Amino acid sequence: MNIRDISTVIGLSALLAGDLVFADLEKSLTLGLGLVQEGNAQKSTKGDDDIRTNLNASLLINAAQPFYSVAATYRVQKSQYKEDSQEDRTSINGSSSILFHNASKTLVWAFENNESDILGNTLEDDTPSNRQRRSIFSYGPSYNKKISARDDISLSVMASSVRQQAQGADSERVAYNTSWTRQWSKKTTIGLSATQSEMDAEDLMGFDYTQRSAKLNYSRALNQGEITLHAGYSEIEKDLSKKKTDSPEYGVTFNTSRLGGNTALTYDSRLIDRSIGDLGTIKDTSNYDTPLDFEGPLENFNTNSFDIVIEDEIALHHSRKLTKQTSINLSLNHGEYRYEDLDQTEARTGATVGLSRSLRGGYSLGFGLTVSSFEEDSAGIKREQETRKAYLTLNKIFGKNLHASCGLAYTERDADLGESYDSADVRCNISAQIF
Repeated sequence: MNIRDISTVIGLSALLAGDLVFADLEKSLTLGLGLVQEGNAQKSTKGDDDIRTNLNASLLINAAQPFYSVAATYRVQKSQYKEDSQEDRTSINGSSSILFHNASKTLVWAFENNESDILGNTLEDDTPSNRQRRSIFSYGPSYNKKISARDDISLSVMASSVRQQAQGADSERVAYNTSWTRQWSKKTTIGLSATQSEMDAEDLMGFDYTQRSAKLNYSRALNQGEITLHAGYSEIEKDLSKKKTDSPEYGVTFNTSRLGGNTALTYDSRLIDRSIGDLGTIKDTSNYDTPLDFEGPLENFNTNSFDIVIEDEIALHHSRKLTKQTSINLSLNHGEYRYEDLDQTEARTGATVGLSRSLRGGYSLGFGLTVSSFEEDSAGIKREQETRKAYLTLNKIFGKNLHASCGLAYTERDADLGESYDSADVRCNISAQIF
């Protein structure tokens, strides 16, 4: 899906929301301008300084009616370099969905779009030329029926089109899903689900495959949280060679507010291909261009290959108030990845700590540290990378709709492959909510 398609989806969403829902419409548009003095714009051993200008626009739309609902969130950023040390780039991140259904929501038609700007090859530096745009557009119907006071069934078909810039990993997919859910008790729910998906790789010979999976699901509400479990089996069969790859799939999600704050623990083991999904994504707290909103992707996988991956990921997040004015956020992530065709394994680990403190007069301070590591074993050749980041920001809120921030950021990278470097940046940003 290109920019014109995205504009059409957003425009239709806005028209639907504007024409059919007035009182229930939630919408906002925020525009921003950012300047970054990059101490090492080329991310190299002897990189030059440059000034990067960022123009940002963020759109949010939410609307609901008895027969449809609309949700859209997009962020567009245009970056330009004064000394042309890097190429100019426009990035788009966000998602939208339009659901049409009858009053009881027995029949639902869904249209969904997801846009992301990802790092093309994590063995190379995070520069505009190493960024790629991924678009996923999905649509399809679902049938949902309550067959008893405690039991529900669901049948769905979802077709997806995956487009990735500058990479031969475009594909068309169709997924068929059926599920049964039972309210076992007031706090406990169990269920079974089965899925068959078919993938057609448009530019790769012999990679088309069919995937089949089945899972047992369990969830229970706790006094101050929730736990969900799933366990099952998945198999991928290549259409041409009939080669099969299978793996158990299981996971757990645990959320609680009993430990003095909000804590979330997730573990997931699954069988996927690397052209979709957040392969190896580690959450960071260093998106300096957005005041007090530091969550964003730190690293992503080397997507210059296309393979089936067995991935195991675990993540722990904790946030709490230390005092009335001071908050802390902690994150730990680890992932291990094994490939079907490549003689290769990868491991990624990340740790982040972020502090924020509210001051008088609408001011606030933010400080954070992030350490991430990457290890690769490819045909017996081992390579490692380690990146350390630190930031300090001062934020100011002017009234209800105007925000500004300025800060310092330092990055240091040690790499066996690619260049090791360090960079000290100065960042300033101002944003205004138009409506």
